[in-house]
Amino acid sequence: MEYLKELSPEDKAELLRAPVVFAVMAAVSDDGMVNSAERTEAIKLSHLRTYTSPAFLQNFYRQVDEIFEEEFDKLTKALPEDAKSQREFLKEKLAGIRKIMNKLDRDYAIHLTQSLKSFSRHVFRANSHYLEYFLLPVIMNELEKNF
Repeated sequence: MEYLKELSPEDKAELLRAPVVFAVMAAVSDDGMVNSAERTEAIKLSHLRTYTSPAFLQNFYRQVDEIFEEEFDKLTKALPEDAKSQREFLKEKLAGIRKIMNKLDRDYAIHLTQSLKSFSRHVFRANSHYLEYFLLPVIMNELEKNF
């Protein structure tokens, strides 16, 4: 993980949880809950990214895959009950991730950010229904503002 070698162990651990934060944010954005389809899709995607992402991100996603399910469940359980508090809680997580990303090589950070946004879109669509067409732009706008 040459791109992450400059990070402290704490920053590296936090960055490896970034796909979890993006996935949970996408999952709760429409109804405030993480359903089983969203959870299953997020876990499956974390594994798929180990070999479907660009080569320079595959090592990152291999390490993510090792912790993803456990971290996903931890974050889901830690979510506040109401939607407003959930958004604030997740915005704080995103702000921390953004600070860490600023420590990375610029090109790597750009590609990782694009990958994380793609990850969230995919999870959001796991529970697709007619509202998807109205809510997806809202969640993506929220990610753009906060990340």
